[in-house]
Amino acid sequence: NWSECIIVMGHELNAERFPFAFQVFDCLNVHHFDITHDSIKDRFPHIHYWKALIFLHPFFREHHHLRYVMYLDSDCITIKPIRQLIERSIRHIGKTYGEHQSDIWLAWREDYRHNSMYKAVLNLNRYDSETLNELQREYPDYAQSKQGNVMLMDMRRLPAVQWFDAEIERIMKKYAAGFWRNDQSLFNLMFYHNSSDLGWTAFTNPPSEQLFWPPDQFPMVHTGGHQ
Repeated sequence: NWSECIIVMGHELNAERFPFAFQVFDCLNVHHFDITHDSIKDRFPHIHYWKALIFLHPFFREHHHLRYVMYLDSDCITIKPIRQLIERSIRHIGKTYGEHQSDIWLAWREDYRHNSMYKAVLNLNRYDSETLNELQREYPDYAQSKQGNVMLMDMRRLPAVQWFDAEIERIMKKYAAGFWRNDQSLFNLMFYHNSSDLGWTAFTNPPSEQLFWPPDQFPMVHTGGHQ
């Protein structure tokens, strides 16, 4: 039953090492998607990029007819039901983009701390003048960058795997020298023209007032990775 199923992408996650986790999996609607020996992840230079398997792997793109997938980093805790959060974002996208909502493939969490996508995910000092000019022409800076820790994907609107293969290779080859946020650097460029904010945000620990705008009831908690 893939409706409201929880999919855990696990690397070296097994019942011998983590018996309690698998007991929980058995009690809930959890599918363990083992990527330990999966070759697709090996093309990326850092573990943070592995969430790109949602765009590339046959498990998500071919084997199962998934409509929406909400990705959460493992340090995110939902307070509201997932279905409720998905429906809330769908309404937000429809209200915000209207007849152009079909152009939106992905909604993700907005980051208000930097007032610049460049500052949030790129080190411009690592580019030569020609590459910097091309970046500014192809992806002009704007105020709200996005964070890859919470993402809602409309699987039927995503382009083909071949598009992702080619675009990831192109962007990484051209701009990866300036990436300091790994996946978020890549995704902010790759989804520059086809993404939206979620229409809600998350409470961040430790608290950051710069992430608390717009005012929200915080249906999610982002613990920060160490809790």
